[in-house]
Amino acid sequence: MIHLFAGIDDDGLKRLAQCMRMRVSHFQPGEQIAVLGTTIEKVGILLEGNAHIEISDADGVCTRVQSLEDGDVFGELFFLPHEDRFCLVEADTYCRAMFLDWQHVIRPCPQSCEPHGRLIANLFQLAAEKTRQLSAYADILSQRTMRQKLLTYLHG
Repeated sequence: MIHLFAGIDDDGLKRLAQCMRMRVSHFQPGEQIAVLGTTIEKVGILLEGNAHIEISDADGVCTRVQSLEDGDVFGELFFLPHEDRFCLVEADTYCRAMFLDWQHVIRPCPQSCEPHGRLIANLFQLAAEKTRQLSAYADILSQRTMRQKLLTYLHG
């Protein structure tokens, strides 16, 4: 799997930090890292620690739907909840997370710097990989019998 900052050197990261208004926050176990809404507002990168994404249904029952670890990217781009669902990212251990403002990600900086273009390309590759994973999961679930589901899973 590609890393969000693959192909970007230290100087490029410094330039990106300025033009994208990156911010790093620290979280204790059980603390809420982010609430995912129905519009894309931010991209988060878990720099250190373990966390999870959970979603609640109409009855308020929460279900863990994804585990996150160092280097994982999260946000509405990767997990866009339904309008009637509450979705959040919560720390399982001490975590450090970096946040990028979505508007600064999709709009190239005035200098049209190369690191910004590389970050956008990496982000699209990550989104494509997530889409591939979800398609494989849907393929498994669409099989009629347990045998077909297992065979599809094992061949994937």
